[in-house]
Amino acid sequence: MENKNLAELPHYDAGREPDSKRNTTAYPKEEGTFEETSKVSKNKIIAVAVHLFGKKGFFETHIPDIASTARVGVGTIYRTFRNKDHLFNEVFRACILEFAVFLQEKAQPAVSKREIFFSLWENLHEFSQERNSEFSFLNRYFDSPYLDEESRVEFEALKAKIAGVFCTIEGDPKEEISTVCVSLVLGSFFGLMRFRNETLTDSDPSFVSRYAEMIWDGLAKAE
Repeated sequence: MENKNLAELPHYDAGREPDSKRNTTAYPKEEGTFEETSKVSKNKIIAVAVHLFGKKGFFETHIPDIASTARVGVGTIYRTFRNKDHLFNEVFRACILEFAVFLQEKAQPAVSKREIFFSLWENLHEFSQERNSEFSFLNRYFDSPYLDEESRVEFEALKAKIAGVFCTIEGDPKEEISTVCVSLVLGSFFGLMRFRNETLTDSDPSFVSRYAEMIWDGLAKAE
């Protein structure tokens, strides 16, 4: 038998109290098929990892901390993800999917590039408020060296999708927001929110909208 930490063995149960004496209310059992239980555990791990990676950083976030907060065993994480890098990239792709779905649901028809821009900007702001953990993670890691090729491809695909969703006249290339423009908009918004968080200027309700006008003026002049 390999020399493993007993705490990581799935069936290690030494010293466990009988079920009749244990408080099972705080730790409800995951019922269902093996596949259903595995999916629940994976979703719990990702939800916790989103928050911890976004708050503490890549190196300061440790697998045992994620396991403890998610109330799963360390072994469960390593059976679900190959390693920390794999978990990190799975989290990134989950956030990208959440972001894409949110923007798709919020998209509205527009008749000008100005409307496209301000609609996108408003939706970015709403996402940052309503999905704060996912936004904080993406804001911190969208250009991270820890992203693998699949994550980078998915982020580029998201930018292309945004360019397609926020299109004033379908099929008219003159009215499309290019992926370059989308990159500028996303980069500007991410940078602005980082600046706000670092300088604690979020008490100004006009902060986000005021800078939107400034950024739009720059994009409009580049036409």
